[in-house]
Amino acid sequence: MDSNYLKIDSDLKSLKFQIKKDSALNFFHVFMLSLLTIGHVIIALFILNSIRNDGIIVIKVAFVLFGLLGLWTVNKQLREILIFIKGTESIEIDDNSVRYNGAFGIFKKTLSLKLHEIKRLELTSLGTDKFSQSSNMFTQMKYGMIVLEKSRKRKIAFGQSLNKQELETLYAEIEKKMKLPT
Repeated sequence: MDSNYLKIDSDLKSLKFQIKKDSALNFFHVFMLSLLTIGHVIIALFILNSIRNDGIIVIKVAFVLFGLLGLWTVNKQLREILIFIKGTESIEIDDNSVRYNGAFGIFKKTLSLKLHEIKRLELTSLGTDKFSQSSNMFTQMKYGMIVLEKSRKRKIAFGQSLNKQELETLYAEIEKKMKLPT
C-alpha cells in the first residue's frame, strides 16, 4: 500500500515541506537490512572475542577500536537506509540555510547547509541506464529525486517516493526560494 504524501508550507521568509513515505518493504529491502543486522552481530562478536582473549593489551585495544568503528559505520548505514526508504523527511529553507530532518522510529538524521555553500540543485529523473534501474530496486523511485549538494559527502537527496507532478512542483518551489547562481 502506497500512501505517500507531500505537505508544502511556503511564505515570504521560508519554505517548509514534509514528505511521508509509507511504502511496503520488498524482498530486496528485507535482504539488505538482514545483511546489515548480521554485520552488527559479527562485529559485536569480534569485539567480544578481542576483549576476552589473552594477548598484548595494545593489540587488544586496537582490535576493539577497529570493531567499534565498524559497528558505528554499519549502524549509520542501517539508519540512513531505513530513513531513506520508510522515514518521514522535513526540509526547511529560509534566506540563509537549508535544514533537513529525517526520522524513522528512534532513528534520526539531521543536516544543515548554508545557501551560499550549495554548489548544485538538481532534479534527477529515473533513467533507462543500468545504474538507475538497479538503484530503483532499492529506493523504489517513482519518477526521480531532488539533490542539494555542497560536496560529495554533504548532500541531501529526497523526494524519491513522490510522483512526477509533485516532484516537479516541489523542485520549482525550491528553485524559486533558493535562487542559486548558475
